[in-house]
Amino acid sequence: FKVECTMNTNASITGKQSNWSVLKRKTKRVLNYFIVIFGVALGIFFYWKYFYTYSTGYRAGLLQKFSRKGNIIKTYEGAKKAFAKTLKALGTDYLDLFIIHAPWPWNEMGKNCDEGNVQAYKAMEELYMLGKIRAIGVSNFEIEHLENIIKNCDIVPHVNQIGHFIGIDHKDLIEYCEEKEIFIIAYSPLGIGYLLSNEIIKEVANKYEVSPAQICIRYLLQKGMAPIPKSVHEERIIQNSEVDFVIEDCDMGVLDKIKGDPRRWGE
Repeated sequence: FKVECTMNTNASITGKQSNWSVLKRKTKRVLNYFIVIFGVALGIFFYWKYFYTYSTGYRAGLLQKFSRKGNIIKTYEGAKKAFAKTLKALGTDYLDLFIIHAPWPWNEMGKNCDEGNVQAYKAMEELYMLGKIRAIGVSNFEIEHLENIIKNCDIVPHVNQIGHFIGIDHKDLIEYCEEKEIFIIAYSPLGIGYLLSNEIIKEVANKYEVSPAQICIRYLLQKGMAPIPKSVHEERIIQNSEVDFVIEDCDMGVLDKIKGDPRRWGE
C-alpha cells in the first residue's frame, strides 16, 4: 500500500511501504495516523497519512518544517520549489497527490488570493503533464474558488478535500463537484469527535453492531466520498478500516435527517 502525507504548503508527499507489521510498532515517535479509505470493485485500499517510517524518507521535524505557520505558498515558483523540496526530503521522484491546502492563508481567512491560486495551480498542472504528479487538486475550496481555477487553468481539479461529515450542509458544493467530476475527500468525518455521542448515530451503530465512528465513515463511503478519519490509537485505526458492511437505504435516510454542525451543538 501507499504512504501519503499531505503537507500544509500546497503539497502532498508519498512513498511506498510494504510491511504490514509496521502497524504493530510501538514507538513514542509515532505521529497521528490518517486513513483514506477508497471502496473499489476488488476491495478497499488504505492510504495511511502522517505515518512514521524511515522508508518514506521521513526526517524528524519534516512536518513541522512544512507547517502552515507563515508558509502559505501562492506563487508559481513557490509551488514548484515546494514540490522539489518535498521530493528531495522523501527521496522519491513523483507524488500521488499534490493539493493547494486552502484558498487563503488561515490567518487571513476570506482574503482574495485568486491570482495566487491560479499561479500555484499552473505550476501543478505543468508538473502533472510532466508525469511528476499523478493527481492534482485543492482543499477547502468553495464553488467560487473552484470556478476561478477552472476558468483560468486547463485541468479541472481531480480532488477537493473538505471538512465533511453527517449533518453539515455542503449540498451545493457537492453537487458542483459531482457535475465537474471533482472527487471529494472528506476530512474530519467524525465531526471532530462530536458525532460519536449523537444518539441517532449510536442507535444505527447498535443495529449493525459497529461503532458510531464506523457508521460515520461508511455513510460517507456510500455517498461516494473518501473519508479520512484521524486517530492516534492503533485499535481505533484498525476498527475504522473495518467498514465492509452496507447501511440500508432506510438508515441512510435516518442519517440524512441529522442537520447542523455538531461542533456548534449546545451553544
